[in-house]
Amino acid sequence: MITMNHKFFFTCLLLLTIGTIITIGCNNKGCTDKKAINYSVVANKNDRSCEYCDSTNTQTGSAQLYLIDNNFSSIHYQETVAKFTVSQYSLDFNDVTCGNERCEIIVAIENMTNQDFDLYYTLQSFGNVFFFYEKQVTVPAFQTINDGAVPDSLISNPCGFFSSGSLSVSNNSAIIYH
Repeated sequence: MITMNHKFFFTCLLLLTIGTIITIGCNNKGCTDKKAINYSVVANKNDRSCEYCDSTNTQTGSAQLYLIDNNFSSIHYQETVAKFTVSQYSLDFNDVTCGNERCEIIVAIENMTNQDFDLYYTLQSFGNVFFFYEKQVTVPAFQTINDGAVPDSLISNPCGFFSSGSLSVSNNSAIIYH
C-alpha cells in the first residue's frame, strides 16, 4: 500500500529528475550564431567558438603591355598611346562551405596622350592561361580606367601560371581621339 509519504517521495524524486534533465539540457555550450559556419542547433550557451567565412584576394600575376598607334593618318602615329596593366587575382576561402577558389583577370588601361580616345581593342593570352577578349572603351586624357574583369566564360585555366610573354594587345580599328 502506497502511503502519503511514498507519494510525496516519488513526486519529489520525479521533480528532481525533471529539474536535473532541464538543468543539464540548458547548459549545452557551443556556437549560437546562425550566421557562423559552425552554428550548433543544440547549443543554448555561446562559448565563443563561432567561426565565420573569410576570404583573401591575392594578386598572383601582373603584366604591362603598351599599345602603339600604327594608323598612318593618326596624329599620334607611331606613338605609345596606352598602357595596359593585366593582373591576375586568386580568391581563397577559409572553409569549403564558404566557396570555391577562383581566379580572375583584371584589366586597367592608361591613356598616355593629351586627348580622350575611343579604342576597340583585343587582348589575348596564349599559354597556361588562355583567353581572347575584345572590348570598346573610352579613356580620358592622361587617366587610367579599371576596365573590369575578363569574363570567366572566356578564360581557360584562370588560376594557371600567368606570364607577360604570353600576352598581346592590339587595336581592332582606328583609335578616335577627341
